[in-house]
Amino acid sequence: SAGGAGGAGGAVHVALRPSAVGLHRTRPEGSPRNVWAGRVTGVEAVGDRVRVAVAGAPDVLADVTPDAVADLDLSAGAEVWVSVKATDLAVYPVRPTGDTGERPVNTG
Repeated sequence: SAGGAGGAGGAVHVALRPSAVGLHRTRPEGSPRNVWAGRVTGVEAVGDRVRVAVAGAPDVLADVTPDAVADLDLSAGAEVWVSVKATDLAVYPVRPTGDTGERPVNTG
């Protein structure tokens, strides 16, 4: 639940590492509770891994192995399922516009 970091009903930002994202050709079952459908919009080699851009709700980047790209036949336009375990999410409260997060210091 994201409510703890942003307060009950508060808006939050969610961040995750591309290496924490799983891609599947069919809806996955198991422990990941964050699962959504998407469409591959880009595939790019980055060192010894491949970064896959997926359009969905939300859009996400996933780092996978070249073998995974071949096994899953990942290319632009491919329909995929995205999964992320809740423990891999970092949740931050949204600050109001103009709020830098700095607070006055009482020196008196």
